[in-house]
Amino acid sequence: VALLVEKNTFEKIEHPKSKTYNNLLMREEVIDIILDKSSKNSYFISSTGKISRELYETRDRKKQNHSRDFLTVGSMGFSSQIAFGISITRPDLNINCLDGDGALLMHMGGLATIGTSKLKKYNHIVLNNGVHDSVGGQPTLGFDVSFTKIATGCKYKNVFGPVANKNEIIKLLEYINREDGPNFLEIQVSPGSRTNLGRPSSSPSENKKLFIDKLNDN
Repeated sequence: VALLVEKNTFEKIEHPKSKTYNNLLMREEVIDIILDKSSKNSYFISSTGKISRELYETRDRKKQNHSRDFLTVGSMGFSSQIAFGISITRPDLNINCLDGDGALLMHMGGLATIGTSKLKKYNHIVLNNGVHDSVGGQPTLGFDVSFTKIATGCKYKNVFGPVANKNEIIKLLEYINREDGPNFLEIQVSPGSRTNLGRPSSSPSENKKLFIDKLNDN
């Protein structure tokens, strides 16, 4: 059975944990900071949904191309393992996974694989807003479990978070970008996004080809 509902049919409701999110940075602002603090040789594998959409538009706003970004479209939870496979194949490159709390919860077993891998140039950055933002804002358990304790138990070399302060985020990004990994960083962000947030103008297949071509050039 399929139920089709016209956009804007339902009214927005206040999230039950709205007070938790006071003074948190928007996810798109944090993505902007992450790109600013990354090295020229950094590649990004982003989780499905708004994380990938915001990464794409942040590149456009900065007038940067998309060749170093792989947008994990329609494959929730798999971005960390895609990044892991790339990092195994190209251990010389700085590989960054931009993950979401819902996606991480969906495939948490991947943490053990990554943490014990001893990959020196793998950064696992979790943007935790406590909701499934891309499909309606339904709450996750992202703020109720300890991702950092799980990552520590899975043997990531360096584990930080949860952090929310801008200066602290910048400091930790600078640290993980110069220290051997695998590194894990949890950043708490506010749910929601710009109402005019767009979608990538290129197709998933075009994105994949551009990304692979850039990998082959290095």
